[in-house]
Amino acid sequence: MPTLDTKTTEIAIDLDPTVHGAKVLSALDDDSSRAVLRALAEPKPATEVVDESDIPTSTVYRKINELVEAGLVEKTYRGRFGNGHQAVYRRRLDRITIDLTE
Repeated sequence: MPTLDTKTTEIAIDLDPTVHGAKVLSALDDDSSRAVLRALAEPKPATEVVDESDIPTSTVYRKINELVEAGLVEKTYRGRFGNGHQAVYRRRLDRITIDLTE
């Protein structure tokens, strides 16, 4: 899993594919993923991301799941929504920097 420094909101990624680096890069591979990540600067449910964008509902949920799995977005719950809690998502960083030097 990528490591997160919560003080500086920077994420350190080992680009060895066996250590999730490829998962992070894959999660950022298309415009929809990056748009969803930008939309999650503040905590909000997926339905608000759909309402604020031209991205189809199923794509938003799929992209959010990929971003959560890559460690770029965190999922929490708030209040009561129907018979349970409402899932809320927030990006875990403000900037991504890739350093290719050794």
